[in-house]
Amino acid sequence: MLGPLALPPKLVLRALDDLHRLAIVAPALIGMEARLGARADAILALGEQFLALGERLEVRSEAIIDLGERIDARSEAIIDLGERFDARGESILALGAEIDERGRGVLDSAQHLDARGEEMLDMARELREVGREVADRGGEVARSLPSLAQMGQSAQTLATAAEPLQGAIERLGRIVDRLPGARTR
Repeated sequence: MLGPLALPPKLVLRALDDLHRLAIVAPALIGMEARLGARADAILALGEQFLALGERLEVRSEAIIDLGERIDARSEAIIDLGERFDARGESILALGAEIDERGRGVLDSAQHLDARGEEMLDMARELREVGREVADRGGEVARSLPSLAQMGQSAQTLATAAEPLQGAIERLGRIVDRLPGARTR
């Protein structure tokens, strides 16, 4: 038999070193084994709980199936409702497009009316100017009538006095003809 002294010293030292490491690690391994045993017990307890839960679930499975069937029926009703909403949405979009088109027409009409209003305002200004001119000429005629009567002038003189009014009256007639709704000759 070989004794420890017959082995090479390096090999003996290595073996002693390995034994020392095993001695250090052994308590940790024993603690780990205890923890693993405790975990295995906990896993077994969970397994038993799962089995009990499975038995309860088995009892409730029919209720779950009934609930699933009711959910399925409700889902179909919701899908039908969604399709109706979709159809309504499309009609609302079409109505919105129609409203948009009509709004453009209203805007175009408003712009046209605005332009016509500007024309009417310009005509009213022109009419006011012509009206002043007619009033001035009428005032001149009115002032000259007494003197014409006193002088005994003929109808020719009266026609001559009214002649300056003729241009103003013609301009007034042209303005009136341009007013909206006026009759054209």
